[in-house]
Amino acid sequence: MSEPRVRAALVVVGKPPATDRVCAALEPMGRSIATAHDAECAMPLLHPRMVAIVVAGFGVSKSLKDTTLRLATYGRDHRVPVVVLVGDGYAPHCARELYAAGACAVFAWPTEGPLIAPTVETLANVMRRAGYPTAADTALARSVEARLDAVVEDLTPHVSADGPRVVLAGVLTSLVEKREVERHLSLVPGIEAWDLSGVILDVDVTSDLALARRARARLSNTPGVPHDTLGVTAHDGRLVLAGTVKDDVQLERVLEAIVDVRGVRDIENLVTVCREQTDEDRGRAARAKVIVDALLADHEGVQVSVFGPVAVLTGRTADPVPVQGLQARLSPLGLDRVIDSIDVRA
Repeated sequence: MSEPRVRAALVVVGKPPATDRVCAALEPMGRSIATAHDAECAMPLLHPRMVAIVVAGFGVSKSLKDTTLRLATYGRDHRVPVVVLVGDGYAPHCARELYAAGACAVFAWPTEGPLIAPTVETLANVMRRAGYPTAADTALARSVEARLDAVVEDLTPHVSADGPRVVLAGVLTSLVEKREVERHLSLVPGIEAWDLSGVILDVDVTSDLALARRARARLSNTPGVPHDTLGVTAHDGRLVLAGTVKDDVQLERVLEAIVDVRGVRDIENLVTVCREQTDEDRGRAARAKVIVDALLADHEGVQVSVFGPVAVLTGRTADPVPVQGLQARLSPLGLDRVIDSIDVRA
C-alpha cells in the first residue's frame, strides 16, 4: 500500500533560477515548498489547506496578469492568498492591474525580499478570518498593513487605499519609526502617494526645554557638525533647526544626529547650506547683540548669529525674555525669526 502524498504548504510559480531565490526567501516560514513552471503546472499542486501561492513574476514567461488571474480564481474559492513578486521599478499602474486581477500582495524583488516570509504568513492568517479581498484597493491596503506589522513593533495600523494613494492611521513611538514607515511605503509597487496625517506620535517628552537640551547634546557629540553656527529650539516635541552648514554632507549629519533623539515628534529644518556668513549677516549680528545685551541684564556669554532672515541666540541667562519680545526688538534689523537656544539658569 503506497503512502499518502504530502502536499506542499507553499507553491512557487516561475522558472529557475528565479524560483530558487524565492524559495530561499520563504525558508524562514519553515513550510514545505513546491515549484511549478507556470499556472498550468501549478494547478495539480494546489489544495485548500495550503498557506499561499507565490508567483515569481520576473521568472514567468507567459502574461503575468493572466497567470495571476488564473491562480487567483483558485485562491478566491479556497481562501489561499496569491502573492506576486515583480522586479524593482515595476510600473505602479501595472502593479495595480495585478491587484485588479486578484493578487493579494505585490512585492518589489529583491528589495522587499526579507519582508516576503512574515508578510505572507500574516496575509494567510488574515485571509482565514476576513476572506479573500474583493477589491484591488482592499488587497493593497491589507498588504501594506501586513508589511508594516513586520516592520514596526507594536504598531496596529489602519490602512485604506484609493487607487495609487494610501492613507495610514495608527500610533508610532518615534520620528524614526515614522520615517521607516515612509521608506517602506515608497518601495511598495502600486503606491504613488501616501497620507500619514492620521498617524499619532506617542513620544515621552518631559519638556520642550529638556528636548532641546538633549538635541544640543547630541549635536555637540557628533563629529563633523558645526556647533557654533547652529541653534535648536523645541515646541510641543517639534525641533526647529536654524543656522548654517558648509555643505549638504554636514546637513545630512545634523539631521541624522537628532532624528532619533527621545521625544522628537517632528523636525523643521531652517538650516542654510553656506560656506560662511556674509558681511551683512555679521553686521546685523553685531547690532542684534547690542539689543540682546540691553534686554538681558544677567547673562553668561550670550551670542547672536545671523543667517539671512534668521537670528540664533546661544548662551546662558537667569533673566529670560520671551521670544516674542526678542522678535519685536530685532525685526527692524530685517530678522523675521528668532531661534532662542539660550539655557535659562534656575
